[in-house]
Amino acid sequence: MSSFQMLKQQSSLYLEMDRQYQSNETTPSDISDDILALCSDLTGGRPQYIPVINDQYGLYRWCVDGVKEKISNDGGELVFGWTIWEWPNVLVNAGYHAIWKDSDQKLFDITPKPQDEKEILFLLDESKDQDFDFDQRPRSVLQKIYKTPYTDDFYQQKIKGMKASQLAYEEKRARQSGLSIIDWLKRKQPSDDLEHSIDSYLSITNELFDRLETIPANAPLTRDKKNEELSAKQIRLVEKIKHLSSK
Repeated sequence: MSSFQMLKQQSSLYLEMDRQYQSNETTPSDISDDILALCSDLTGGRPQYIPVINDQYGLYRWCVDGVKEKISNDGGELVFGWTIWEWPNVLVNAGYHAIWKDSDQKLFDITPKPQDEKEILFLLDESKDQDFDFDQRPRSVLQKIYKTPYTDDFYQQKIKGMKASQLAYEEKRARQSGLSIIDWLKRKQPSDDLEHSIDSYLSITNELFDRLETIPANAPLTRDKKNEELSAKQIRLVEKIKHLSSK
């Protein structure tokens, strides 16, 4: 069995495993200001939508090996960059990736997707050449896009809705605490549980990314107790975020 066939078996196993878990991240429906800001930080470029094609050489989790096998058989070039995923109203996630450029200079993603997306949002990284060692790739970047409703405008509207007696009472308590009326009301407001849950999810996911991205790309599939614990926490937080988001 060739090394490519062995990777193909591993890839199919990972793909089937990840299809059991319904991810909340997918290709963004549009290119938002949050996404443009993230891309500006990464390369200064603008992302573009790239079609995902079903290709016999595509390898899930081994994108570079799949593209290299594609080039060996069909020609073309290897292109590096970032795939931009979005959990709408929660976060955006930029993961380093490799795609295929054909002889007509058209770009295609040949790596299969657990949720069968038909296109990806891709940000080119022209700083990496064909010989770039993918094991040295930048780590994935997560960015919260959730906007808490508890803004200064929220409290201004709350103040406008107060009766005169209530406003006088709150202003007195604020002065006694050495705070502005808005800062006083903020202190009284229960914490934004959704924002806290998203922050916890980002922290755990970043820790998991740090651990997983130290594993060489051609490493065999093995179990890791710590990674499994982090993944379990991830899943619980995902369910909590989904529940809080639906309120």
